[in-house]
Formats: sequence, structure tokens, C-alpha cells
Amino acid sequence: MFLDSLRTCIQGGDYIKFSYGHETSSNTDDVGYGMLLHCSEDQLCVRLFQVVTSEVLKRYFIQPVNATDYPLACLDEMEELYLTTDEIYISRSDVTDILFVVPIAEVESGMFSMSGASNVYFIRYKFLNGEMHCFPTSFYFSRYIVEPLGVRLFNVLNTLSQHLRRALSHVSESSPTKKTFRLYLFTMEAFWYLVYRVGKHAVGTSCYRKQSVIKYYNTLRMECCSKLNTLSYLRVLSEPALHALRQVLGLGTGLGISKKRPTKANPLQHCTIGCIMTAVEVGPDIPYEVLLKPDCSASVDGIDFVYSEQNRCLSTTIRFTKVVVHDEHVATSRIASAEVLNNKDSGIYLSVWFKYGESLLEVTAIDEDNNKVTCSYVDELSDNIELPINVVSELVAKFGQG
Repeated sequence: MFLDSLRTCIQGGDYIKFSYGHETSSNTDDVGYGMLLHCSEDQLCVRLFQVVTSEVLKRYFIQPVNATDYPLACLDEMEELYLTTDEIYISRSDVTDILFVVPIAEVESGMFSMSGASNVYFIRYKFLNGEMHCFPTSFYFSRYIVEPLGVRLFNVLNTLSQHLRRALSHVSESSPTKKTFRLYLFTMEAFWYLVYRVGKHAVGTSCYRKQSVIKYYNTLRMECCSKLNTLSYLRVLSEPALHALRQVLGLGTGLGISKKRPTKANPLQHCTIGCIMTAVEVGPDIPYEVLLKPDCSASVDGIDFVYSEQNRCLSTTIRFTKVVVHDEHVATSRIASAEVLNNKDSGIYLSVWFKYGESLLEVTAIDEDNNKVTCSYVDELSDNIELPINVVSELVAKFGQG
């Protein structure tokens, strides 16, 4: 069982979630958060984290976080902890999960992608000598010679979350609704942690496949031979499984918008009325054919993780749907924190299609300075044409509603 392995592998410096001797209790008061200081064979010495409440803010004259300086921490309603000086001893069997307590500077650094996950918190202060002091600004993205288990898990899962978000963003309207990417040197402990958190709602199986490999000898001889490769599947094909995955990788997992990449000149890209939203639209239940044969190909939306244990490679396939954002509810029904802007040019972006007379056109360039849009014919071999930006905006909106 993975939880037993996790309890064995944690070491000094790890952040953990534990129960106060009531492992099966659902009462949140029985759940504790702590930093592991040192451990023996069965006992762990833990320094406690506490939740920052309004009373704590008033008592120590601490300013609450604001959306201007800390948009990620505020908009995704991440919970704040602070490190106390209280220390207790617990048993290894009391540990229920690993904990990710991220310094707020790292949350807003641009490298953090797991906001909204259930065991991710942010921190600003530690309590020492009767007053609050600033917590170190770097932890997970610091240099380590030997990384604690929590740091290893965080960095691998954070990288996976980044790739999932990137795969569902910047998708042109003409591109297929299926993407695959590979993460090499993906650790086995991170994959089995993912299975531990998501597996009860997803479909999982393992199989053996033969793979050709080449042996290289010091005698300058090469030889082709075969080896057995163990492939482990974790398939997210239902609403409960997708919800469980978002609890691990962040609330935005499985969602994106088809917009241009933000740049230094244009650093913000918003979800707007008329734009295309990409979403993994899963059903309430796992498809029957997948239950019969877990490694069969599926045509429904979902996220498939295939892990090669010998190669330490995670292959991820995403099947998704493109949804036109006709109104704000289209986005907020999929993620409550969505911000949808409404402006006259909101429907125009590169590669969007629209009807012009009887022809189907695609936007190839946008000249906002001169209010012109360059368009190419999708089904005809004709020269590109330029149209006014307001005309294209109306045609795109009309095409999206058709």
C-alpha cells in the first residue's frame, strides 16, 4: 500500500498531514499539519503549522493578502498557514498524507501551477520569540543535494500540471482535439502517489510489452534484443476521477482557452465572450467498454496516463472539447473562479474561423494599429484578403452562435 511506503520514506524537512490518533475520523479538528524535525523507527517529532485566521491577523497586526499583490493566492482561495514553535510527538501510523506549504513568493513566481489543490497551502510567517517573522521566500525551487520526499513529489507533480495546462491553451480552431506529450525521468513515487490519490475513482491496470533495445559493447559491437517493459495505466474518464485529479494538480486541470501566448508587450490574455474554451468534458460514469478492457482505446473525453516503469517515462494523452464562450455561464459552470470579459473585439484571435458570404475564412494576422485583419480562405486557393476589424468581430460572433 502506498500510504505505508509514504510513512516509511518521510524524513526530516518534510511537511506532513496527520491525524491526532483518529485516522478514520472525518472531523477536520482531528487533522494536524506539521514540519517533520527528526524521527525514530516509529515516533516522529513534528513542529506544528496553524491556519491563519482573522483573530491571528488582528493579534499580530498582520495585513491580509490582497488580490493586487498576490492574485494566485487570493483568486483561488488558497488557505494560509504559519509555522509555530509548538512541537509534538506522533506515530508514523498517524501520517495521512504529504503536505505542500509553499512560500507566497514561490506561489506568485510564475513557476507554480497547483493552485487550488487540496493539500497545497501558502505561508508568509513563522512565530518566534513571541512575534511573527517572515518565512523564507524559497523552499521548493531552492537548490538541494538530497531533496526531501515532499520536494521531489511537488516538483514532479507541478511540472505535470504545467504541461497539462499548456496543452489545453493556445489551441487553434483547426487543430485536432487530442494531444499527447511525454515527461521523461518522471519518478515512480510521483506516479504511484497520483494513483494513490486518484485511483479509487479512475481506471487502472498494468501490462507487459516487449520493446526492442540496442546493446552497445566496448568492442564496438552493437546488438538488437528485446526486453519486457511494464506499462501502468491511470485513466481519468469520469467526473469523480477528474475532480480527484484536480485535488492533486490544481483546479484548472483539464481547462484552457484558445488565445495567443502572452508576451512582454501584451502580458495579459483574458477569457472573453466569443472565444474558444478547451475543456475535458467527462461523463458521470466510466464508459462500459473501458471497464471491460481497461487498456482499450477510448473516443470520449478524458486524460490517460501511461507510465513506463523501466524507462521512467510518463505518456499523457488528453482528449478534449472546444466550447464557444457564448456567455459567462459557459466558463463559470466549469470553473467557478473564471473571469469572462465582454468587449467588441473579443472574438478575434489567430486561426479563428468565420463565414464571409458563402466562403469560410481563417484569421492569419491581426493589425490592431490599422484596425485590419488578414484572412485566408479555408476551402479555396485564393489570395488573402484584408477586412476591417469590427466587421470580422461581428462575423466571428455570429459564426460562433450559429
